[in-house]
Amino acid sequence: MARRREDFVPLDRWGLGFQGPLVVAGPCSAEGEEQLLTTALALKQIPFVGAFRAGLWKARTRPGHFEGVGSKGLPWLAAVREKTGLPLALEVGTGAHVDLCLKHQIDILWVGARTSVNPFAVEDIALALAGTDVPVLVKNPLASDFSLWVGAIERLLAKGLRKLAAVHRGFADSRERTYRNAPLWSIPQKLKDWFPGLPLLCDPSHMAGRRELIPPLCRRALEFPVDGLMLECHHAPPMALSDGAQQLTPEALGHLLKSLAWGGPRASVGEMEKWRREIERIDARIIEALALRMDTTGEMALTKRAMGLGVEDRARRDVVLKEWLARGQDLGLEGNFLKDIYVHIHRESVKKQEDIVRERASLPLDKDSCLQ
Repeated sequence: MARRREDFVPLDRWGLGFQGPLVVAGPCSAEGEEQLLTTALALKQIPFVGAFRAGLWKARTRPGHFEGVGSKGLPWLAAVREKTGLPLALEVGTGAHVDLCLKHQIDILWVGARTSVNPFAVEDIALALAGTDVPVLVKNPLASDFSLWVGAIERLLAKGLRKLAAVHRGFADSRERTYRNAPLWSIPQKLKDWFPGLPLLCDPSHMAGRRELIPPLCRRALEFPVDGLMLECHHAPPMALSDGAQQLTPEALGHLLKSLAWGGPRASVGEMEKWRREIERIDARIIEALALRMDTTGEMALTKRAMGLGVEDRARRDVVLKEWLARGQDLGLEGNFLKDIYVHIHRESVKKQEDIVRERASLPLDKDSCLQ
């Protein structure tokens, strides 16, 4: 059963001074006090940034990779807060991590994708947070399992936590070829339907995997719409000990955030999805019509050979193109656009006819063949 809207505290009532959409930014990993301060002081100059993030405990698939500096980084984060005044956000993977964060007054905790996939770990974290009022962000699990994401949030709700937000960071998918993690926007949409009032952030850094893909994902996220962004930012990404390829410099992040239409009109999720579904249906009809045209082309090739005609009739081609352009003009379509489409279709049609005629010419004649 979906939760009531009253179960969740809006971001602007978390008591952390957020104005408008929440942007949580900072390096993937805390590597040293100087690195954190250099990055944080630069981020402080960006009006959109509302909280500073960094990783102390880094869950890695295989041993031998950088797994974070651990608790020794907590004083470094305290120095960041003292110098910048930015609230601090930190990932936790166990109840022991939570205890250390509470002791050092970390402002926001988040449950990562490698933890939200494990109900035992989430329950351990929820027990450690019981009776507190700490804001918690819950990233979607690595697997595209809606119930795991819902279950992680429900475990925190069961312990009395109400300052909660979900973070969409994409899902592991072997079929994905563009992004590090497939966006699968239908899943966060389902979560918003399930939990009305639950704030939702987007983590385009982990979704993209490469910094050049981050800007369009940010724009897509705001269209969705989301209530904020979580972005990885490092003062020198090539020197980063983890995920350097997906981290932006503070300067690049500032330009990106300034370019986004934060206050512009945004279509509702339902409206945007309605138009996308309609375009998909139209595209399907276009593909079906193209397939039918190519099938008809194949049948026509047999008739041409039986009649002793050549494959390409350029006079006929020019007549058809003229008809295309006239009909398209009546419908408000641009001429060069239509001409490019027709040229590609005609070229493929000629190629298909030539292949069929060549294949039939190599076959032995049969007394019932129409090619005799």
